[in-house]
Amino acid sequence: MGRMQEYVEKQFPGVGAIYLQGAAGDINPRYVGGLDGNVDNIENTWALGEEIGGEVARVYRRLLPEPWAKPSVQIESAEILLPRQYRELLTDFTATSVKVPTTVVRIGDLMWTSFPGEMFNNIGKQVKAGSPAIYAHVMGYTNGYIGYFPEQKAYAEGGYEVAVTHLDPASERIYLRSLAELMKRFR
Repeated sequence: MGRMQEYVEKQFPGVGAIYLQGAAGDINPRYVGGLDGNVDNIENTWALGEEIGGEVARVYRRLLPEPWAKPSVQIESAEILLPRQYRELLTDFTATSVKVPTTVVRIGDLMWTSFPGEMFNNIGKQVKAGSPAIYAHVMGYTNGYIGYFPEQKAYAEGGYEVAVTHLDPASERIYLRSLAELMKRFR
């Protein structure tokens, strides 16, 4: 993403580009060096960064600036407890839950929900759909790291993420319900 930021900043001098990772626990880039048949090659990575930068520049050029109004700012946080995988209880039966520090920030029509791990994309879509703000985003890999957060149906499908997650399949439903309660605090 550094290459994307560099590309955007060259296109728009004086603009500082930022990158926030969303809900991408089950999404890979086009090239996964060595795992997808491609050689691990930094030029491929740079090309992807510049491709994304080109799209950012295209969208940015189409934006119409609006007059700046001082938006309201609200921040709410909660530590959501999710059930731990049954297999992990065999090593410590007292550790039945995983603490998930979650912060929701609303600035006017924009809302960010933080998540400390690799949330699956479909869960992220549900988080955004449940937001009271017009523009909702998930910021993954924030406030610590608890590992993968697979959606419930992925457990039946199997795969690496499900094999290494600390979270029980019921976690998706519990998290979304707890997050909905947190979002009720927003005006």
